[in-house]
Amino acid sequence: MPRLQEMDIDGHRIVAQCFNEEKEGVPIVFIHGLTTSINFWSVVQIPVITEKFRWYSLSLPGHYPAAFPQGFCKEELTADMITKVLTEAIHELTDGRPVVLIGHSTGGFSALSIAEYEPEIVHSVVSISGFAKGKMTGAFGLLGWLAQHGTITEAIFKADLRLLVSNRNIYRVGIGIFASDKKALYSHPDLEKSLDVLYPDATRLDVHAMACYFKQIPDIDITERLSRITAPTLALAGMNDPVMSPKQSSLIADKVPDCELVLLDGAGHLPMVEREPQYRQTITSWLDTVM
Repeated sequence: MPRLQEMDIDGHRIVAQCFNEEKEGVPIVFIHGLTTSINFWSVVQIPVITEKFRWYSLSLPGHYPAAFPQGFCKEELTADMITKVLTEAIHELTDGRPVVLIGHSTGGFSALSIAEYEPEIVHSVVSISGFAKGKMTGAFGLLGWLAQHGTITEAIFKADLRLLVSNRNIYRVGIGIFASDKKALYSHPDLEKSLDVLYPDATRLDVHAMACYFKQIPDIDITERLSRITAPTLALAGMNDPVMSPKQSSLIADKVPDCELVLLDGAGHLPMVEREPQYRQTITSWLDTVM
């Protein structure tokens, strides 16, 4: 079982799972995406990580079991806030030693922003289905529109989110919005075990916190910061991502000076599930190169 570390960062309750702490070498910090939790990485982790590396799964602010400070309002949720809180959490986890940052979706954005904000603690970066501009598409784009357009539509957003997590079967169907290759998602041999882990966390999401994210994320844009990232970077995405356009990963690869771009054919927002063999090979080969 991983050790759980809780941190108070400027009033934010931030939580991390700590794995393989006896391992030497550069540690890896994983950051999950919007609406999921620190348990995401334990269900999709690849063998090279579990066998060889000291690694951490770090919560996004406001995502259970993390929590925003009491009275937190949407205007406080900015790229700078996310970056500063997570950077301080990484300092607490690793005493400021350089780390590999691997983030999915909003976690990918966070990893990139941290690498620009405090390069001394970032050895290298992997952005998986990440972004510099937070404009979401598909069902997530619609949820963002609902969250942004007034009291009535925000209430509809919150009702939709509560409905999605009201029943495990509904949640199981709902995760299909992330996938392009739904056959690969729903036929994955570990899907049910993964849902056993992830669904209870989803039922505990703070709908106010999620509304803050869906209101603010579409307006985030760190494009101008990308050219200041000095760490070796991998931008990995599915070519048919229904949530975040793969053009975002192409933009990242174009702007970050030392960046490799890998687009997986037929995959959506969950390349680690939809194209698992190619995803594993890409991450393993890239780590072999930079470590």
